[in-house]
Amino acid sequence: MGRNQGIKGKPPKLDDLQVKSTKLKKKYNDLVSEHNAFVTKRDTAKKYTRQMRNYLQNKEQQERNRQYQEKKRKQQMKKDNLE
Repeated sequence: MGRNQGIKGKPPKLDDLQVKSTKLKKKYNDLVSEHNAFVTKRDTAKKYTRQMRNYLQNKEQQERNRQYQEKKRKQQMKKDNLE
């Protein structure tokens, strides 16, 4: 059986091919719109994720800085008490 032949070995009719083509185009267009919606959501999420990661990293750095300053302050207080 050839690639473009129907079940009985005859080539498909033009109407059948047009119906099939229309169905495939509709399916393609549905997938394109679904894909575009996905891309929009992904890009929005990526921006939000990046902002959140930066925010959390800044908060962690601030906490490390605070702990470092507290440690230095305690060391200085011990040093002052010993003098």
